Amino acid sequence: MKKRIRKIAGAVFLALAIAFTQIPASFVQALSPEAEFKRDGNTLISYTGTASVVSVPAGIKTISTDAFAGNRYLEEVTVPASVTKIDDYAFYSCTSLLKVNMLGNESDMTLGKKWYPTNNGASLGDELVINWKNK
Repeated sequence: MKKRIRKIAGAVFLALAIAFTQIPASFVQALSPEAEFKRDGNTLISYTGTASVVSVPAGIKTISTDAFAGNRYLEEVTVPASVTKIDDYAFYSCTSLLKVNMLGNESDMTLGKKWYPTNNGASLGDELVINWKNK
């Protein structure tokens, strides 16, 4: 009887392990993988993750030049209200990024030259959606 229970339990665990490995990485959201965010105090220096949806960590005040540049996985990013400055080219060549959620006030934000997502320098135009919570 014990042997049979062990076989069934083993089969269930194996099936679960196989099922979890089949979840596509593009559906995995970066909730708090701090190792993927390189910081210098309250400045975000770079993001090295591969998640498609990312929230900039709370407490960040500045997103530095090239912080997300060239990230081809990023489709949506949420910028917390604590961010008051986005430097030049912060999202340069993020060719999949089409939605930016800004939780702060537009009037309190300093935006650098071409901070927004581009396709190797060309504007994404009408495809890009920037949502300001407070204008």
